[in-house]
Amino acid sequence: MIKENNFEIINGQVVPYVWKNMNKKKLYFVDFYLPEFKIMVEIKGRNHFYKENVESGIFQDKCDAANNYAKQHNMSFVVLFEEDFEYFIENLKIKKSGRLF
Repeated sequence: MIKENNFEIINGQVVPYVWKNMNKKKLYFVDFYLPEFKIMVEIKGRNHFYKENVESGIFQDKCDAANNYAKQHNMSFVVLFEEDFEYFIENLKIKKSGRLF
């Protein structure tokens, strides 16, 4: 557990999924979880690994599984690009303070 920006941050959930193109069962390790907001967070860079995962279909399979997992556990799942992370945190600070967005 880490406290950052007055938010508790813990390791993300481990979500089973099927990589449909290869018909393989795999595990998806979500980057982190914000329990106060019930949000599972995945951070992505705009690099060749991300592009390969999108093109192969594995990224969509992971996201589908994570979204289903989140719904089953009364949570949300978000994917952010690195450059959007600060904006996301600022919005959480506003939400936590009780001010409207």
